[in-house]
Amino acid sequence: MRFAFYFMAEYANVVLICMLTPALFLGGYD
Repeated sequence: MRFAFYFMAEYANVVLICMLTPALFLGGYD
């Protein structure tokens, strides 16, 4: 169960970074 929680946390972190990186470095999806 601990591994599942860790996996979900890592997945959420990767998704968050993938969403924030273009907004910070590319000025959004425009």
